[in-house]
Amino acid sequence: MWSELPKDIIILILKRLILADYVRFGAVCVSWRSVAVLSNSPISKNLGLCDCIIAAAFDDRTLAFHRLVDEKWIVLQKSSHMDYDAIIFYKGFLYAIKREELEVWELGSNPPQVRTAILLPLEVQREGSYEIFWVESCGKLLFVIQILGRFSFFFPGTTGFQVFEIDPIDLCLVMVESLGDQMILLGEFGFLSLKAKDLIGSEFRENFIYFAEDGICKTFNLADGTVEAFLPGRYHSFEVGLVTVTPNPW
Repeated sequence: MWSELPKDIIILILKRLILADYVRFGAVCVSWRSVAVLSNSPISKNLGLCDCIIAAAFDDRTLAFHRLVDEKWIVLQKSSHMDYDAIIFYKGFLYAIKREELEVWELGSNPPQVRTAILLPLEVQREGSYEIFWVESCGKLLFVIQILGRFSFFFPGTTGFQVFEIDPIDLCLVMVESLGDQMILLGEFGFLSLKAKDLIGSEFRENFIYFAEDGICKTFNLADGTVEAFLPGRYHSFEVGLVTVTPNPW
């Protein structure tokens, strides 16, 4: 039924959409996507659907990307022995990390080009158990490492965090001693850096990392390295894959 709507009505709908809805619009059916690509919508003029890219790390260890005008996903890499830990678009490049290896993909070239580097500091590699997050903060790309205890097999608790800024030229890490007036939120579905004073309530503090673990909200103080409970409460965990979109439609 949706595919049978007259083209002029579809275009009228398009002109009222913001970018996030425009992306959803193109996913309804083939005919809607073709109209979106060929339309004269201000969104398609200013952005260009070729500039809107979705990248994903799939469960079979495949890294791939898709432009809204493409007919199928383009595979970048298929890892034979390890999963991707985190992916993010930053200043036109796709950053992907699997264990200690960093991949930086330039998707604008044909074929896509990649640079690689060994990223994790030696002391972190020795810890053996950790989680990795990308967080963009004040225009900088931060590499956040959550270090887990090694003595609990079933649930190794967090013993600390290390935060680095990545040098996009040399692909090396620079230790971040302070977040300044920023705080980092590590959630189930996303990671954010925010000014602590911009959030309602005085409980949130700058230079802190907020995260959930074992059903409890906790904080990590970057200044003194302490982990404490914060606003205890249960939460529900869902297994989701890694997805990143450029430009940010929200």
